[in-house]
Amino acid sequence: MKRLHVVGLPLLLAACSPSLPPPPPPAPVVEATLPEPPPRPVGARPPTASRPPTTRPMAIATRVFLAGNEPVPGQFGAIAVVIFPNGSDPARLQQVCRAFVAVLDDSGEVSERLPDAAQMVTIWPVKNGSAVPRSGVVSSAAEADRLCTAAAANYDYLRAQQAMAGLPSAERLAPATRGPLLAAWAPGADFGRQHVSILRYDLSGIAGQQRLIGAMQVWKDKIERQPDLWQSGWNTTKVRLWLSTQVDELGAQIGAAMKLVNDSF
Repeated sequence: MKRLHVVGLPLLLAACSPSLPPPPPPAPVVEATLPEPPPRPVGARPPTASRPPTTRPMAIATRVFLAGNEPVPGQFGAIAVVIFPNGSDPARLQQVCRAFVAVLDDSGEVSERLPDAAQMVTIWPVKNGSAVPRSGVVSSAAEADRLCTAAAANYDYLRAQQAMAGLPSAERLAPATRGPLLAAWAPGADFGRQHVSILRYDLSGIAGQQRLIGAMQVWKDKIERQPDLWQSGWNTTKVRLWLSTQVDELGAQIGAAMKLVNDSF
């Protein structure tokens, strides 16, 4: 029997199998170039980075009970005072106080919770040594009744008269008027000064608890929705235009109760 020799078989298969093509050469690296900016005109300023728009802090109408000659706490965009004539009816003071507490936010709480908020604070003056707290959130009608009973009994007529002295004689409350008058100075640094612009809001003609609350709500809404009128001091042009629309918007009794005085000095 003959033997087959297979020694040359691998060489024969390698010679017969097709050869693989060599890998393609790497693509040439092309550096990207940015187009040249157009030449800037002679004397033109180089471009500056855009700044995000600035936003003004929110504005809030607040309240505080302030004793005697105690200084107004904090820095405020505007400061107002609730002014009653001497010998006012205690029941009237209590009604107005309930509206004051129900509508306006507590200044101390706002200062703590929203320290950057611009405030127009309205002061209810009370006598030295009274137990009326300067600030605090009122959470129930019973609590409001207790607070306002004390605030009415301890109302500081002397401080109110000192504030009213900043108004021209013709704009002050007559002794027989029941009040109150809200007088507001802007900026707050002008508080108590004479011969400066003062916003006067006379609520003497407003009767009944709900109507007093509505009138106080007008005060709050206009302060918070129109901060450009007072945040940098009274803008007399804008205030005049704004006041001219109030009679039609709010009715003659409330709309005509607001006016800006002393703006002719």
